[in-house]
Amino acid sequence: MGGEVVGRGPVRSQADRLHYDEYDLAEFLVPGPNRIELLVTYYGQPNPFWAPARSGAGFGNQAVAVLEARIGDIWLATDES
Repeated sequence: MGGEVVGRGPVRSQADRLHYDEYDLAEFLVPGPNRIELLVTYYGQPNPFWAPARSGAGFGNQAVAVLEARIGDIWLATDES
């Protein structure tokens, strides 16, 4: 965010458990436009660092990012959940 690395993860885990990380980006925001960049790694085949997850959510091999922001009493979000 703004040229800063905010986090690395989620941690390696069992393929049956999908993990995710949450980050509070408030301290990284600057006046004007802000840009969020994601670096996603896909190893292609199982190895000591990665095993394919069996997603029950129906996402298959897609990445999912949910963005939410609260400005005063207003919530901005990528979905209505």
